[in-house]
This record gives sequence, C-alpha cells and structure tokens, in this order.
Amino acid sequence: MHTQHTLTALVLVLGSSAALAGPLEDMRARDAAAERMTLRATVSADSVRIDPTQGRATREVVYIRDGEREALSWIATHPDPTYRAPGDRHYSGDFGPSGELIVWQTVRFDGVRAPNSSVTVQVHQRIDVFPDGSLVRHPEHLTRTTFAPGALDSVWLGRECLLALGVGVTEHLAEPLTVEVQGQTTWIRAADATNPTLEWAIVVSEERPTISMCVFLNDHARRNQTTGTVLVCHIPPLIGVSTIGEVIVGEYSLPKSGWVDRVGMSRVMAELGDARFEADHEVFEAIAAHVAGAEAQEEVSADGERRLVE
Repeated sequence: MHTQHTLTALVLVLGSSAALAGPLEDMRARDAAAERMTLRATVSADSVRIDPTQGRATREVVYIRDGEREALSWIATHPDPTYRAPGDRHYSGDFGPSGELIVWQTVRFDGVRAPNSSVTVQVHQRIDVFPDGSLVRHPEHLTRTTFAPGALDSVWLGRECLLALGVGVTEHLAEPLTVEVQGQTTWIRAADATNPTLEWAIVVSEERPTISMCVFLNDHARRNQTTGTVLVCHIPPLIGVSTIGEVIVGEYSLPKSGWVDRVGMSRVMAELGDARFEADHEVFEAIAAHVAGAEAQEEVSADGERRLVE
C-alpha cells in the first residue's frame, strides 16, 4: 500500500510545477491584499474559556486591517450558564459565600493594535448561578487592558477569523516548498519561516485551487513521544484548519466558513458575513475612539498589574 502510494504521488519542488504556480501565486496575492481588509464574520467559540461545559457563545465580529494597524470589535450572545458543584479538580472557577457559582461572560470587546500600542476595552458581566438553577446578573463591568506595544492580544480573534478562512497562511512558508499530488488534491509543504523545526501543510482541491481546503502546522519532533511508558502514535497538529464553500470577493476567492483547532484550545468557527480588501477607515476610527474614550472601572497593565479606576 505504501509503495503504491509512493508511485502514484508526484513530488516536485515548487518552480518545476507550472500547474501549481498560478494557484499558489493567487493565494499569495490574496494574503498580501489582506494587509488592508475589512472583515465581518459570525464566530462561535467557548462562552467561558476556563469552562467549556458552559456552552458556546456567538460573536458578531468586525475586524479591520490597515497595514500595521488593526482594529477588532465584537458583541457576544451567550447561553445561560449552568451550575457546577465545588470540588471538581478540572475546574478553577470561583464560588460565592452561599455556594453559588460565579461566572464571568465577556459581552463586548473592542481592541486596537499599532506598532507602538495594543489596548483593549472589554465589557464583562458577572452571573451568579445557584444550585437550584436560578441566576443573579450583576451590573456590567468595563476593563481596559494595555498590552506590550504591538502585542497581538488586542486583535487575536480577528487574526483567528482570517486563519479559519485560510487567509495569511502563505506568509508563514519558508523556501523551498514541496508539492505532492494525490488524486484530486494537492499538498504543499514547507518549513515555518520563523521556526524551521515546524512544518506547514496546505491541502487544495481541483474544485477550489486557490482556497486552502485544510491547513496543518506540525511539529515532527513530537513524534514518537511517550506518555509514561506508552508510545504516543498519533500526534495532533499544533494547528488544524478546515474550510467549506467558496465566495468571490473582488478578484479573490474566500471560503464561506471554516474553523481552526489549536492544541490545548477549543475550536473557533467563523462564518463569513462580508469582506472587502480595503480598510474601512470610518469604522476603524470609531473603534479607536471607543477604546480611547471608554470609562473603565478597572485598568490592567502589560505586566498584569491591576488597579481600580476612581
């Protein structure tokens, strides 16, 4: 079986494969165009990061890239939280004096990133969940967080939306690339541009040659690991991306939806609402103005220091 697979697969160094050069260059052109982009998407992710049993929230996301500047804004709809009893060693949540479970949900997020700054303003709501299932909702609490200059934390979900749609992957590829044709799919492999011990694999199909059907980031050094005395045969990729469908945006193609899985994190799913390959400066400035002018109850600095705002 392995010999047959080897014989039927065609492996080439990029440059000698004229058939792939066009689609890959189209992907690279789209990724370059995405340096200035306005994206609206509906995103599904865990409602409470430390407790996946609380269900998934829906976030209506607006993400804008304008060269070295980025802005992100989203409003979330959460399911009602459910009670969890104290003592679960897998759960690190807080409990109140009457045994109520304390759940914090982020209902709005606004962030701006630039080379010399990275700031977010988040609106949280505390919900107390009692053993009988009753809920007590507290007034909303606004927190401003200042990260290290240029840190991606303020726009992380926007970047994750792009990745879930297969956008930006070619920026991480180092030369040389290899190409393997397997039936109606083609695998493009290359080392990571910043960490050569990691390998990217992009899978494209004949039907959507300029859209990544799947993307994987693998660490081959993790192969043949052992857990205790047991050999781990299957090592999941550090990042896994899958996409569905196709829509035309300007002169480029994007998938209708997709999702990204990261080791140790829950799945982020994105459904494309609207996109254009230009920055909406009016919306960008509105997000920036909100971040600058919001009156926070709490400030968090880049080193984690917290202080209440009088």
